[in-house]
This record gives sequence, C-alpha cells and structure tokens, in this order.
Amino acid sequence: MVEFPFQLLIKRISGEEEESLMCTALLRVVPDSREIYDAQWGDRSVIAKVFFHKINAWRHFKKECRGLRLLQERGLSSPELLFTGRTEDGRWVVVVERIEDSSTVLDALGERAEKAARLDLLVLVCRACKATR
Repeated sequence: MVEFPFQLLIKRISGEEEESLMCTALLRVVPDSREIYDAQWGDRSVIAKVFFHKINAWRHFKKECRGLRLLQERGLSSPELLFTGRTEDGRWVVVVERIEDSSTVLDALGERAEKAARLDLLVLVCRACKATR
C-alpha cells in the first residue's frame, strides 16, 4: 500500500518538460484500468488519472482524452485538461483541474423528485456516454 503524500513525476507528451505532482489521496481505483488521485501541482489542486493496464492503458488513456475533448466541444461542463504524459515507469497520466464543490450524476438524480425528470437526466447522461465511445 502506498503512503500519502507521495511525489509523482510525469514527462509531458507535448515536450520534454517533467512535471511533479504531490498525490495526497487515492480517490478511486478502477480495477485493471486506472487509479485516480487527489493531487497538488504547484499551488493548484488537480486530479491525476493514472492508467496502468499492461495491454489497454494506451487505449483507456486515449478514450479519456477524447471524452474530455468531446465534452468541451459540445459546451458541456467538464474539468480543464491541464496536461498529459507518462510516469517514470511508463504509465499514462491525464491531469485535470479539480472542480471544488462539484456534484455527481447521483446528486443530480437525488435532487429530482419526479420520475420523469430523473429519466430525462439519465437519457442525457447515456447520450453523453455514448458520444464519448
């Protein structure tokens, strides 16, 4: 088990610069795919998604970047992609801004009392998910 905080060094894809993140907490693990960390990049709070699957990491990484780009192109609220790169051991990383006080789809569903309103929201979410595939 990793002890927090720890430093994660990332070599940017778009150049030779190396960035340093201080990972402060593990937010989520997607089995056989990625780990998602709460981190600090200088004085900025960020989220780092580290893709580690031996065979599918590159595909998952590209899919994540594409999904963020499509959300922004459609004018949907999404975190800003700050940079991408690789760790010293070759894992792919996507670093996005941390959105403070954000809500999840589950939060939004809970705020809708009527069944029809919840169903409408789920349809929108499914369409957005389908568009990112």
